[in-house]
Amino acid sequence: MPEITYIGPGKEEDWEETLAMMNDAFFADDPEPRREFLRILPKLYKPQYKPWEHNYILKEDGAVKATVGLFVFDEVYGSQLLKCGGIGNVAVARDSRRKGYMLKCMDAALEAAVAQGCDFSALGGQRQRYGYWGYERGGILHHFDVTRTNLRHLDIDFTEEESLKYTAFQVASEDADTIRAMKAIQDSKPVHVVYTEEEFYDVLCSWDRFPTAFKDKSTGGIVAFTTDSSLEVDTAGPVDLPQLCAAYYALKGDALDRISFQLPNYETAVIAGLQAFCDNWRTTTCEMFKVWNTEKVAAVGAELPLEHPPLYAAPLWMHHYDCV
Repeated sequence: MPEITYIGPGKEEDWEETLAMMNDAFFADDPEPRREFLRILPKLYKPQYKPWEHNYILKEDGAVKATVGLFVFDEVYGSQLLKCGGIGNVAVARDSRRKGYMLKCMDAALEAAVAQGCDFSALGGQRQRYGYWGYERGGILHHFDVTRTNLRHLDIDFTEEESLKYTAFQVASEDADTIRAMKAIQDSKPVHVVYTEEEFYDVLCSWDRFPTAFKDKSTGGIVAFTTDSSLEVDTAGPVDLPQLCAAYYALKGDALDRISFQLPNYETAVIAGLQAFCDNWRTTTCEMFKVWNTEKVAAVGAELPLEHPPLYAAPLWMHHYDCV
């Protein structure tokens, strides 16, 4: 009968086997070419980040059969510096499921998070599945869809790039000046993760995305950047959001059907600006969270704006059920 021979942090000599198991567990049913963790999440799996040290593995008769990633990082919340234990790549080999291996790896990872002084933990996952460990959905994200028609009604011709205020361009890893300017925008936000410039760029390239920066034609400065979903705007000066969207359409061409941005609750000026001309918007929770240091995490609320931005000018009390 198979036996559990090891539960604990991974070792470098086990990493190739662990990564292969993870890729198979998540992506075996992908069409070719299949996704791979090293490609889609360089921020976590580049060899220089020693990913084996951040995975808590289970071996059955010497073979890696399960793993849970624990990635600890510092995150700024106002004047507070919180330590987050991010959970990811929760994987069990296909031939070893329903044996409770995921539970054992999660327990090991969360024990390590507490030992490393994490104030809270965050993950993306199914609510009830992770609720057993005390996780609950939290945070607020505002989502906006902007179409070409929205911009045409503002008399913006995004087919004439010369007439636009901004130039949108994809940012390569060699473009150190642009990456530095983008990181300065991120670091100016009341909530942000502490990264080196290399780590920051790797994060922007997660999930096969390619970062886009927006340059002001008149000043040459970087005023915003996006990763095809999140939008970070330099709010130190006025930014023309319809023109920003037009520049993005000019870059992407017909391949882009609509622009979809998401923003956290504290970006009140950008949220109000997008709501004024977007096609649609909605509000969701952010991720799943588990808090250990309740006092420290609660203190963040005294510094960050908790009120809802002035989004809803429409009569939201009206609702229509289409019964036809």
